[in-house]
Amino acid sequence: MSNATNDGDLDDFREAQDTDYEPAPVVHDPDDLPIDDDGDDEVFPDDERPVPLDPDLDPETD
Repeated sequence: MSNATNDGDLDDFREAQDTDYEPAPVVHDPDDLPIDDDGDDEVFPDDERPVPLDPDLDPETD
């Protein structure tokens, strides 16, 4: 025979197993972490790029 208190505990255990819990990753080597960009990258229009898109084409010599 089953005990009513044990069935309640078992239901709680089963419910806990159905969660989407994902533990935080463990970092063993900090050098393996991805680089966190600060998002301050400058976006230039094509006419104002500091480096030409085509290195063989120099816009100043056209």
